Amino acid sequence: MKFFAILLLFVLWQAYSSPSPGMAITSSAIGGGALLAGGCTSTTVTVPGATAGMAVVAAPNTYPGDGTLWYAYVSSANTVTVKACAIVALTPISTTYNIRVFH
Repeated sequence: MKFFAILLLFVLWQAYSSPSPGMAITSSAIGGGALLAGGCTSTTVTVPGATAGMAVVAAPNTYPGDGTLWYAYVSSANTVTVKACAIVALTPISTTYNIRVFH
C-alpha cells in the first residue's frame, strides 16, 4: 500500500510541475471490445519530442470500468503507447485518454 501512496504522490507532483509545451495530447478511443482476464487493448499516439525514459501519465476521459487498468509509456521516439488491460474478463468502456509526457 505504501508503494501506491508514493506512486500517487509522484504522479501528482509530476502533474503539477511545469510540463514542456506541446507535450500533452488526447489519444484515439480504445476499449468497447470484450477482453479476457489479462488481455489488453492499445493505441499509439504521436507526441512530438517524446523520448525513451520520459514519464507519461494517462487519464481516461470516461472511466473504463471496474477491473480495468490503464497505463502509457514512450514506446519509441515521438510515440506513446496507451494500454487498457482487464484484471478479469470484461468489456471496458470505449474512451479517449489524455496523455501528458514529462522530462
